[in-house]
Amino acid sequence: MRFSLVSVTLLCFTSWMSLTNATIGPVTVCCEQWSTTRIPVERVKNYTIQSGGGCTIKAIMFLTKKGKTLCSDPDDGWTKKAMRKVDEETKVLLQQPGQSEGSGSAGVITPALAPTSKKASQKKGRRRTRARGRKSGGRGKNRRTHV
Repeated sequence: MRFSLVSVTLLCFTSWMSLTNATIGPVTVCCEQWSTTRIPVERVKNYTIQSGGGCTIKAIMFLTKKGKTLCSDPDDGWTKKAMRKVDEETKVLLQQPGQSEGSGSAGVITPALAPTSKKASQKKGRRRTRARGRKSGGRGKNRRTHV
């Protein structure tokens, strides 16, 4: 009896582990078919090339500026035009000054002005607190109690 309980437990554990390992990993999102919808290429934000793997067809997955996905035939003229547009925009963004790491402007920090005297800044702050208290009549949530 004890041997069969251990065997069944081991079998269940092994099955569970194999199922767990089978489901871990990136989930592949595939286009099932090509769309015949044509949108203005200005609305296309990015694209991904779908080829082989676990997907059944070759396609280009376009991501619109509104976050929608559109699947298209890679050999279609509109598809090629939209891909060129995205590639050109990406190239322009990468060539803009200040975007590269070697520009040095990202590390520049402008110092803040510090008060010359600690006492001067404390007095100024106290006057403001008192002035606010007088305006509200010294009552309410702006009233400050000193300990």
